[in-house]
Amino acid sequence: MNLGLSGKVSIVTGGSQGIGYAEALAREGAHVAICARDADRLAAAATVIGDASGGLVRAIPCDVTDESAVGELVGQLVEEWGGGDLLVNNAGTSATGPFESAQHR
Repeated sequence: MNLGLSGKVSIVTGGSQGIGYAEALAREGAHVAICARDADRLAAAATVIGDASGGLVRAIPCDVTDESAVGELVGQLVEEWGGGDLLVNNAGTSATGPFESAQHR
């Protein structure tokens, strides 16, 4: 299937887990930047995605709750690949407890 993603620059947050999104984008020819906080797991995921897809995958450690870190991530992609076209916001967290006790920023 050709989705017209060849050469498009994509960012996949939470990229060290749930790597199916990144792999699918890479298979379609997109340049894929995966980001997550754990650099070791991220590097391992990038290798798996690249090997499975044959696509261009870049692992960039980033905590997406840190605005300046996200700015640096985007700056790197602008410098290296000319920008960004797609975002898959796959980052998440889990907590247990009653819903009404959840804290919001």
